[in-house]
Amino acid sequence: MPAERGHLSAHRDDLMAYLALSVLAASAMYFAQERLYADAGYFLVRVIDEEGFHVINQRWLMPLIQWLPLLGVKLGLPLKGIILLYSLGNVALSAAAFLYVNSVLRDRSHALILLATQFVGLAQALFCPVFELYYGAILLITLRALLQSDQRHTRSGQLTACLLFALIATCHFLGLLVLLLMLILDRIWRYRSLAIAFAIILMVLMAPRLIGLSVYEDRAFHTVFLRLEIAGIGWVFAPGRLWAHAVQAFGHYPDAILIALLSILTAWRMKAWWPMLVFITGHLIIYTVVSLYFPDGTHDRYRETLDYAHVLWALVAAGWAVQESHLWRKWTPHLFALVLVLRVGWSFHVGSTFEARRAWIEERIVHARRQRITKGLDMATHPFTAPGFNNAPLYAPAPFEYLLHSAMEGPENTVVLVSIPPNAQVDGRALETELRREGVMLPVRTNGRYFQMPSGPFTVVE
Repeated sequence: MPAERGHLSAHRDDLMAYLALSVLAASAMYFAQERLYADAGYFLVRVIDEEGFHVINQRWLMPLIQWLPLLGVKLGLPLKGIILLYSLGNVALSAAAFLYVNSVLRDRSHALILLATQFVGLAQALFCPVFELYYGAILLITLRALLQSDQRHTRSGQLTACLLFALIATCHFLGLLVLLLMLILDRIWRYRSLAIAFAIILMVLMAPRLIGLSVYEDRAFHTVFLRLEIAGIGWVFAPGRLWAHAVQAFGHYPDAILIALLSILTAWRMKAWWPMLVFITGHLIIYTVVSLYFPDGTHDRYRETLDYAHVLWALVAAGWAVQESHLWRKWTPHLFALVLVLRVGWSFHVGSTFEARRAWIEERIVHARRQRITKGLDMATHPFTAPGFNNAPLYAPAPFEYLLHSAMEGPENTVVLVSIPPNAQVDGRALETELRREGVMLPVRTNGRYFQMPSGPFTVVE
């Protein structure tokens, strides 16, 4: 009977995992063109135009999600096919990591949690799936499963652990923070050789990175330390601010909060004081750092990327709880199945706003073409706001989005539009220099395979 129950349990876990992968893949394909939102369009244009990987801020795991569209470029696939492959990047990496954890490490629980990193706590962020921490999360859960397995004693296991550590550490500073918290939770110092190797890798990676901080990262650190100096750490724990963030969190992350609370409760009931202390302290540290950097509680895609550190830490805690509690092992697949259904349903509800936004982008492209404008300044605005509590309007379309949506009809149909405020005074001839200074690096070739860039100055679209 125990063997039969174990077989049924394994079958149930596998069923849940393949259901999750299928749903994630179906959603990625359905919303492929909507998932070019914000930074996502920029990275895809760079990969296509440069016909190579595009890595910024020394975040070396980016090729793991760029190889599929790059392969499409090398094979000469049409742009629509490349966009589809791009959208499936997180699903492909999730599937590969799942197979490794589930089949090689034989850790079904962490395999499920690994997949959960791609839907728990996510809504608007699903439409800009290029935040490095989403992929660092996959690797972080994989690393934890490896450290909990016998493979950590083998040479190949230790090399794999070091590679995973390096990729996670460079994905984002929030990713590094959660990684260090996870290693403290698991008392990495017990594994002396690995602890020393990780420390050496961290010094080698961080020294040049801290010396040569990018403008973006330097501004982020400056913001945190300046606010800490002016307002003090107590500022982020003011009762009104705590209440506002709590209301915001329960409105957008009920699944992550439930998982976090259940994990802490499990540790308390088991009198596992060390894990409980680390779980609570971890959330306090993440909250403090994120609040000092970005105190605005209005919800949008960027808010979700920052709050994702809390989501990931809650899933790490769930991984510990599944290891230690038979009840967690029994109910985790059911809990994640419920969260998957609710999150996918909500993402389709939110997705209707992104679909309307895509349709509006396509209308503006048609409108510009009617005026024989292929390089335009567009003052038209449309405030799309996704459903949900206290949401900010979606971003105005970026030039890369107009570029991709127009070029899907063929490179000769390429249109570049730049959204500008109504009645703004802009020098169309100087704009390209200004865009390049701001990091908006548009393709320049007039005879490219995927983009045939229009020449001449920017013209105002009436």
